[in-house]
Amino acid sequence: MASQDSYLPLMKSDGTSLVPEFTDEYFKDEPLLVAVFDFDYDLIEEFKTQLAWARFLFNPPAWITTLCCAPCFINANVEWAARAKHVALTHDGIKYVEDKHPTMCGLSCTDSGKVSKTVPYEKITDCDVREPAGTAFCCCIQNVLTEVVVETASSSKETPDLLLEGLEDAHAFKQAVWAMKRFGSGQGASAPAGSSAAPKMNDEGLRQTNFLLTEIREELRTMNVDRLLLKEMLKSWYAQVSEKGPARKVSEIKVAEARLLEEEREKNKALQGQIDAKDAEVKSILRRILQLEDEKVALLKQGSVGAAVVRC
Repeated sequence: MASQDSYLPLMKSDGTSLVPEFTDEYFKDEPLLVAVFDFDYDLIEEFKTQLAWARFLFNPPAWITTLCCAPCFINANVEWAARAKHVALTHDGIKYVEDKHPTMCGLSCTDSGKVSKTVPYEKITDCDVREPAGTAFCCCIQNVLTEVVVETASSSKETPDLLLEGLEDAHAFKQAVWAMKRFGSGQGASAPAGSSAAPKMNDEGLRQTNFLLTEIREELRTMNVDRLLLKEMLKSWYAQVSEKGPARKVSEIKVAEARLLEEEREKNKALQGQIDAKDAEVKSILRRILQLEDEKVALLKQGSVGAAVVRC
């Protein structure tokens, strides 16, 4: 189980994160990622499987599909559809993905293609949680899935812009969405006109920070790959030397080890210098972010004082 990276809008006053840990690795290479939220796949599969079998058994015309073995694939279709769903928060908005997955009898010709949707924070008009209640079919299957309803100005009352069923922590998702929306819009309509530049500059600084951290991660991955290559090269040298006479065996091994280790040290030294430089740049950006936050608070105070003077 992985933990979410610390991100300014999603931090509590005590320094802990608003969002829970996650296990979904689908978004591990997603740029500008803020937080990942897990679906409770086991609960979704259990509920959807019961619902699918009830609809099949209580619908006699559907029984004819037994001639082509359709009931044999009910459980598999539920699992495929459930585990294809992924959701995360990015800098741009809520990103929901239904990955490519098999359908019907599982043949490649019946696969369902990947569908991705991003709902920008500034377009969200409502994000609420529907608690499970009542039954889903014939008073015999209890509703157990919590729903998160995301609506925008273009949504209809009957069809929300995004409906997420079965999130493990729906309330944490709701809080995180509203936190990101507030962070992106600053203080809303009540803020002074001059303060609108601070959130934009602040957000740009965070984007740069995230980009630099991504580059640092890639550099570290490169270092790990170089170490693996070094091990393979040493193995190859050992194999070659072992086929020669014992008199040259020890000396050639030492020469090869020394040369390869020296090359590895030079690479690590260069990579460490790059990482230190980027770390210093990240710290500089973070200091600038804190300065912008202080400037924004000062602007808000000045606006409040000016408004009070005008009212007087």
